[in-house]
Amino acid sequence: RLVLKRYPPGSDVPELEWQGLSFARSAGLRCPAPVAVDQDGRWFDSPALVMEAAPGRPDVSPKDRSRYVEEVATTLADIHSAETTDASGALLRPHSVDGWIPPEDVPNGLMSRSVACRVIEVLASKLERAERGGTVLNHGDFHPGNLLWKRDCLSAVVDWSATRLGPRWWELAYFRTELAVLADARTADMLLKSYEVKVGVESSQQAVWDLLCLYDGHRWGHHWLIGYKEQGRRDLTLETLRRRLTRLAQRALATLDP
Repeated sequence: RLVLKRYPPGSDVPELEWQGLSFARSAGLRCPAPVAVDQDGRWFDSPALVMEAAPGRPDVSPKDRSRYVEEVATTLADIHSAETTDASGALLRPHSVDGWIPPEDVPNGLMSRSVACRVIEVLASKLERAERGGTVLNHGDFHPGNLLWKRDCLSAVVDWSATRLGPRWWELAYFRTELAVLADARTADMLLKSYEVKVGVESSQQAVWDLLCLYDGHRWGHHWLIGYKEQGRRDLTLETLRRRLTRLAQRALATLDP
C-alpha cells in the first residue's frame, strides 16, 4: 500500500519531504518509508512524492491522556536524539526561530491587542537569550494532526517537509501549544515533565518558547480549526480557540513576571 502526495507546479515540498523522510527513516524513527520522488512532475504532471502507507490515523481527542503523553514524549525524545553529524541539504536550512523579528505593530489575530502586545514585548527581550536545549533534529511540524495512532500506540509521524536542525525546547512548545488547545494545560504540562525525564534535562525557560508558539497561534490559529474539524473536532470554535490561547498566554506571562 502506497501514498501519493501531489503538489501544484513549482512546489519544492516533495524534494524537501524526501530529504527529511529519508533521513528520519535511516535514523530508525517512526515514519513511513520513502519510495520515490518526482520533483519535476514527469510522472504525474506536477511535483509528487510516493511513500509506503503507514498504519493508523490521527487522534485529536485522546481519552487516555497519560498513555498519549508517554507515547508522544518517547517519540519526540527519539527524534531529538537522532545522530545529526551527517545532516545536509534541506536539514541545514535556517530555522524560523533564528529569523524571528518583532513586528513594528501588533498584527491582528485571535488574542486581544493588549495580550498580544505583551507577548511580543517579552519575546523581543527574552527570546534571543532563551536556553535552547541544544541544536537537535526537529521534525518541524510536530503537532497532533501529524501523528498516527493504532490501538492507542503511536505508529508513525508524517509530513517531514519542514525537517531541519533546531532548538529542542521550541519543538516541545510547538506541540504543547496545540495539545493544550485540544486537551488542557495540565496535559501539556504532563508532556513537559515526561519529556524532561526521558531526555534527562529540564527546560529553564519553557514559558518563552511557549509564548513564541502562542504568538503563531494568535496569527494563524484560525487555520488550525480547518484541520481539527477534518479530524473530528467539530466542537472547537474560533471563540473557543481565542479563549484558550489567551488563557495560555496569560499563564505563561505570569510565570515570567518578577
